[in-house]
Amino acid sequence: MKVTLALLFLAAESFAACSNPKLRREWNQLSGGEKQTYLATLQTMKSNPPGSNPNNWNFNQFAEVHWQYQADNHGRPAFFPWHRAFLVHFENSLRAINPSVTLPYWDWSLNSQNPGASDLFSPNNFGGDGDPNNGNCVVDGVAANWVATANGAHCLRRCNSWGALTPPSVLAGYMRSAKDYSTFLSYIENSPHAQVHSQMGGRCGDFSTMQSANDPVFFLHHAMVDKIWRKWQDLCPEFEESYGNPDYNLRPFGVTVRDVLAQTDNYCYSYSSSGGDVPVSVSCIKKKNGETATGSATATATTGKATKTTATGTAKATSTASPTGNATVSDVNWLEKSIQQLVNASSQAISFNQAKLSGDAVLRRRMDDVLTSVVLPSPTTTSNATLSEPTSTPTVESVMRLQIDVPEVIPEKYEFNSNFTIVAPPASDRTDLLKIRHPTDLDEDFVKMMHLDLEAVRKAEIIAKMIVDEVNNDPNYVSPAALINFSH
Repeated sequence: MKVTLALLFLAAESFAACSNPKLRREWNQLSGGEKQTYLATLQTMKSNPPGSNPNNWNFNQFAEVHWQYQADNHGRPAFFPWHRAFLVHFENSLRAINPSVTLPYWDWSLNSQNPGASDLFSPNNFGGDGDPNNGNCVVDGVAANWVATANGAHCLRRCNSWGALTPPSVLAGYMRSAKDYSTFLSYIENSPHAQVHSQMGGRCGDFSTMQSANDPVFFLHHAMVDKIWRKWQDLCPEFEESYGNPDYNLRPFGVTVRDVLAQTDNYCYSYSSSGGDVPVSVSCIKKKNGETATGSATATATTGKATKTTATGTAKATSTASPTGNATVSDVNWLEKSIQQLVNASSQAISFNQAKLSGDAVLRRRMDDVLTSVVLPSPTTTSNATLSEPTSTPTVESVMRLQIDVPEVIPEKYEFNSNFTIVAPPASDRTDLLKIRHPTDLDEDFVKMMHLDLEAVRKAEIIAKMIVDEVNNDPNYVSPAALINFSH
């Protein structure tokens, strides 16, 4: 079924300043009721008849448009802005059914060490892998027995081949090192974004093809990709509107790249903090008023504008506070909130002595570990540490210290640094609770199908391995994606 597009009316839309942004939250930040409301709205959208414009399309229309315009939206500079426009219209169409709904995102960097275990894929949510005895069709969750329409009618298929995805430290390294749009695009599209498609779709699933928007998880995945772009844009003023040809037309939406670069009333939303957000410190060329600056800007878990400093200032973490040097207890409020979201725990007394590496005790032990890495006391002095009342004044040094740059010279082939001693666990391993895995390399045939640059893909993969090795060989740092953070 071919979608007929009549979108000239969109060209006349005005773009006023963003006055009341909607908040897009990570899937696991939604309550059980909010998750079910989203899924019910999605189900209605799937069963609705075709809409008359992109703000009330049904689900199949979005899937088909993504398929039809695949040459516009992959392996090209328009990758980020095209999908941003696509997601906004998808969200508008959801809200046309239920105005209380906003589009959530899936922070796959936090789940990168065991992505298939995410709550996203439970039978009560989006369902799991396809049934190999039933054509690999999805048979549980909201998409059970869905008929996909992009590229011909067929059951929605998944053939999961989960390995390891891109962890938070690698995303931070990409963002810290990309000084222009093309470099940032090359890092993110070619590796982190593509890995999710490749591993979730596997050898025969919709998600690993250009008909990937047949799967409702597509929209949460690309909301995460959009969040990463927004975070990078917010690092420096010169990044916000960094694009070679901002007048490029984003078909079939009737807008240009320029229209989606900044937040306006038509693109008025922000993203929540999530456990995978780590501080990213960069040096900016421009300040807000357009003057040059040699200070630093740091974006952390939020997507608000980054805090800039003077030419002699130091990096600041932006969120509910801006810690520099030795932080007070109130200054690390942003860290406590991020940790609380990570383990989904309330502020309560936790004990080193009682923590066991099983069940929910894993989460309590990880909370102790993280607080210890910031406060650096002896465990024997903190037998009843609490989130709200640290036993000594924390510093942010151990949090801000791990700012890994992409090397200036990237080797043609990955080699383990002989100065290191700890080797990353295999991508399929789920027993090492502390160290993180190298993201799984992409298959060459998949790279070609996605219209990606093979050389750029391999470069991004090598960079990711080098950053993972640095993280694993730092004795004072545990990644928020490490499996010790999650119950088993």
